[in-house]
Amino acid sequence: MSGRFSRKADLIGLLKENDEIGSSIVYHKRSFELPPKFEDVMLPESISSLLKANGIHRLFSHQIEALKFLEQGHNIIVSTPTSSGKTLIYTVQLLKEYLNSQDSTFFYITPLKALAQDQIRQLRAFFDPVGLKIAIYDGDTPSGQRKKIKERHPNLILTNPDMLHMAFLPFHHSWKEFLGNLRYVVLDEVHSYRGIFGSHVHQILKRLRRIAHRHGSNTKFILLSASIGNPKEFAQRLLDEPVVEIISSGAPRAPQDVVFINPKESTGVFATKVFCHLVRNKVRTIAFTQSRVVTELMYLWSQSMLGPLGAKIKPYRAGFLPHQRREIEKALSTGELLGVISTSALELGIDIGYLEACLLVGYPGTMMSTWQRGGRVGRGGQDSLLILIAKEDALDQYFMRNPQEFFQRKVEDAVLDTENPYILGAHLPCAANEIPISHKDNRYWPTNLWDTLEKLVAKGELTKEEKFGIFLSQRKNPHRYVDIRSTGEAYTIFDSQTGEAIGTIDGIRVFKECHPGAIYLHMGNRYWVKELDIRKKNVVVSRGNFNYFTRIRNEKDTKILKIRDKKGYNTFDAALGELKVTEFITGYEKRSFPGQVLLGVNELDLPPIIFETVGMWIRLNPRIKVEIDSKQLHFMGGIHAIEHAMIGMFPLFALCDRNDIGGISFQLHPDLKTPGIFLYDGYPGGIGLAEKGYGIIEDLLRKTLEHVSTCPCEMGCPSCIQSPKCGSGNRPLDKKAAVLILRYLLEEAPLGLIDPMPELATKDRKRPKRILFMDLETQFSSDEVGGWENAHLMKVAVACVYDLMKEEFLVFREEEIHSLLELLSQAELIVGYNIKAFDYKVLNPYSPTPLSRLPTLDLLEEVRKNLGRRIGLNSLAKATLKREKTGDGLQAIRLFRDGRLEELVDYCKMDVLLTKEIYLYGVQNGYVKAFDNKTGGEISIKVEW
Repeated sequence: MSGRFSRKADLIGLLKENDEIGSSIVYHKRSFELPPKFEDVMLPESISSLLKANGIHRLFSHQIEALKFLEQGHNIIVSTPTSSGKTLIYTVQLLKEYLNSQDSTFFYITPLKALAQDQIRQLRAFFDPVGLKIAIYDGDTPSGQRKKIKERHPNLILTNPDMLHMAFLPFHHSWKEFLGNLRYVVLDEVHSYRGIFGSHVHQILKRLRRIAHRHGSNTKFILLSASIGNPKEFAQRLLDEPVVEIISSGAPRAPQDVVFINPKESTGVFATKVFCHLVRNKVRTIAFTQSRVVTELMYLWSQSMLGPLGAKIKPYRAGFLPHQRREIEKALSTGELLGVISTSALELGIDIGYLEACLLVGYPGTMMSTWQRGGRVGRGGQDSLLILIAKEDALDQYFMRNPQEFFQRKVEDAVLDTENPYILGAHLPCAANEIPISHKDNRYWPTNLWDTLEKLVAKGELTKEEKFGIFLSQRKNPHRYVDIRSTGEAYTIFDSQTGEAIGTIDGIRVFKECHPGAIYLHMGNRYWVKELDIRKKNVVVSRGNFNYFTRIRNEKDTKILKIRDKKGYNTFDAALGELKVTEFITGYEKRSFPGQVLLGVNELDLPPIIFETVGMWIRLNPRIKVEIDSKQLHFMGGIHAIEHAMIGMFPLFALCDRNDIGGISFQLHPDLKTPGIFLYDGYPGGIGLAEKGYGIIEDLLRKTLEHVSTCPCEMGCPSCIQSPKCGSGNRPLDKKAAVLILRYLLEEAPLGLIDPMPELATKDRKRPKRILFMDLETQFSSDEVGGWENAHLMKVAVACVYDLMKEEFLVFREEEIHSLLELLSQAELIVGYNIKAFDYKVLNPYSPTPLSRLPTLDLLEEVRKNLGRRIGLNSLAKATLKREKTGDGLQAIRLFRDGRLEELVDYCKMDVLLTKEIYLYGVQNGYVKAFDNKTGGEISIKVEW
């Protein structure tokens, strides 16, 4: 512990004595000390003696309240602040149960292995003296030790949901005695069981209750959580059983100073200066970042600023190898380190020793995480310091302008989707493998059970035994095929020079952070990704001193599959339903480090990311577009800005990260037949966020309008409408249009009633009337402009369009491109081949706004979705139409340079005709044809256009 600054008033002065830091402080609030609230309770003498031996003479009021409810046989959830003594509640209850019956068994389940290691050290002081045996059984437990635990099981096993799913439930007969005496299951850090992970844990707990009941146990649950807005509701959804909540803490609270800093420079750079200033003055500090990349960058910069003192700090994040994380945890706990820069990985209750200051590098996204992280410092009744350094982000700047609201806000509700059909369908085969499913299991799955079982039978995953009325698993070990973290298979990262594994990355992040050419940061070192082997799940990197970083570019499309609910307003309709989302990672940017100057753009050819999820959408009154256009504002820029701002404001209403939510906006969506704004859950099957947003759509729109309209910028900025994850580079955006559209939506300007929501499009739906087929030829080759990533420099030689409604060709030379762009803006559908990745990039320099949001069907994109690889127009035409192209792009450039324009136009028209005929063939037949790479034979590719 630092001896120099024992009072936080000194630390506030320390911040202010640095002119650069002091001048950036925009708000300071000191919370006052709260005294403890004790209550007396009669405990067995043996337990009282144990408590006194560990320095505990009285229990807090919430601890007594929880123990009383447990004594009455209730399931409970304790949702109180960090360091309020939640561990002692289950410690005392397990001791009471064990002393009553020494055959009693218990599970302690935590989302992190490190938490189990941390807990067992604390528990031994209470359990060893009375003979209550405890052991950890997780992925790090050696096989020999696992065998001993199985043969002579302890009373308490500390594990995690993953091992419950993989090791205990599938082999429950090996744990028959343990499960038959299972009295309590302790679920720690329950607020972590939200989103997709929570949906999996919900199903695992159903399976556990089912098996425990089969072995004769009437198990009760003790849930421990950080403060959340809806503990009882959330716990009951998680368990599917009644739960009593304990939310009023009797623990004391030490004073804490909260400081808001709004820097004029890069948040990461400024946060590094504050971090280093504190470390230099021997203030033990933890900095929480919002990404692995920022963690590594801050560590890199801190090493440079601190010199020899840099040995006293470390980064901490997921992706480090287990022994690397354990070493850092130990160094923190013993006080060897003065500072650590971490992602959310250290937010949960691992013992990290005494820390004095917590630095939040950007608002964490939720009040729950803010106070959870702030609670990691100042333990033991000592004063502490919490510093929020704002990013140029919507929520950050909202709180910088409204600091009082920050302290008045309640913690968010935790959202859990218990009806995700993909997750139910994944766990039912596991349950059937454990115990055949019968009509008795309605008690565990009261909704959707029989429909899902029949679907699984049809897919060949279950077998139905008609004679006995039971369902059996077709697979021997179905649990092995269920990834409960839903992060995809892990990839191993290898150093090409040494051949050693340096880390891991999950299957969701790998395409975005470890694509070929990416700069990957690890333990302060920079690596260039040489190879991404999707089949072997390996990433090969090469270490170097690179002066740039990389950022992906992507494109998205969405299709409405089913409407669950809809409601009408005067100027818009809102709906909730099921969506099919397709994301293409089309390339990546190189940006200077530091400075973020764009150095170049490189193309990528990666498999599309396709998933079905739950989304909500707004269908706008078309009259709004007319009004916006008449005021010379950019309508597409306006709805795109609203999409960004709504996502930015969403975490004010639900416990989530803005990265849990995806969005896309359309001037004309083919299923809506009007402009539309979509927000959707970023995980297959949904996680409940879209449903939450649908329920508070008007409140969300009002908060979005309030935030955007009060932002002091003129044209829009990262604080209001720009998004750091926008796949189109934050183009187009129009702040004035966004504010006006929001006012129309909220009826601050009347527009009349909107037409009823159209029914979902079907296969025999009426197709767009104005369909244009387009292709263009260029003046320069890719080699001449430095690669395909510079398609914007290739210049148009000629563009040809076929208008299906008028049945005529239109030809445009470079000087006539403005007429082409006007024509495209009037189309209901534009069809091309590789049109998004090539033609639009060539045209973008001629257009005041990006063309990617036009209603477009890219045949290459559609074929690639189903075939899994790219295929040329000529190959597709040969297989489907038995016709071929008349040349290639280089021949077209020669025709242009030789002045043979008529031949050039004929060549371009031929590509347009082939595109049109392939499209019409697919419309008529529901498929097109291609040649198989291995056999050379024809294969059919299903299409829906």
